[in-house]
Amino acid sequence: NAGCAEAATLGRAVKARSYGAAPLADVPFEIVSAGPDRGRGVLRLPSGEVTLDVPQPGRHNLDNAAAAAMVGLTLGLEPQAIARSLSRFPGVARRFEVVGTTPSGIRVVDDYAHNAEKLRAAITTAQGGARRVVAVFQPHGFGPARFMRSELRDLLPALLRPGDRFCYAEIFYAGGTVARDVSSGMLAGDLPAAMRCGYARDHAAVRAWVANEARPGDTVLIMGARDPDLPKLARAIFDDALSAGRRGSPAASL
Repeated sequence: NAGCAEAATLGRAVKARSYGAAPLADVPFEIVSAGPDRGRGVLRLPSGEVTLDVPQPGRHNLDNAAAAAMVGLTLGLEPQAIARSLSRFPGVARRFEVVGTTPSGIRVVDDYAHNAEKLRAAITTAQGGARRVVAVFQPHGFGPARFMRSELRDLLPALLRPGDRFCYAEIFYAGGTVARDVSSGMLAGDLPAAMRCGYARDHAAVRAWVANEARPGDTVLIMGARDPDLPKLARAIFDDALSAGRRGSPAASL
């Protein structure tokens, strides 16, 4: 990808063919639409244009689709055959996986995002199709939380819109003798008070926080890695939103 400085440097070193939006890309790639439900971009080959229309939203997914297309072209596959295959790609579990959308328009998404750049990709993608994003992130260990702390402190205030909401779930602990000298409460405290960052000590508290925050038209985004119960949490949050809608709760009718 010529738009990634590190990848471009490696590519030049081995004389690889590049693609992307960067001016010097061997094969220009223009992102036409990154969402809210699909992504669409155009590869401009010497032989003509190829449109990539993929079922996954997000600029990062389009970049991945373009990379896959370039591999296929290098292997001698027909451009239109590549495009057809990518248009049917079902995606990967926990990569912006839509759990469901309630009748009131609350969409629940489960995503494996677990570092700053992956959070950026997931949240930006969610913002493209939602009035507000109600995001929850569970760091996947004490070491990673310690390592990412300053980066997250700088990233989140710049990334989240004024209406978006964010909550840290407590750090996933898989056991062992790791130093437990950082907590999600500390990470939440790093953020400006105006953000009203939430903190949830466990998954039950996450569900309660989301139930209080989510409104019709919102995308609820659950992010994290390692914890095998995160998909169950996302499903439970969706079920909670469905139940709230049936009861006609204030949150479901605003």
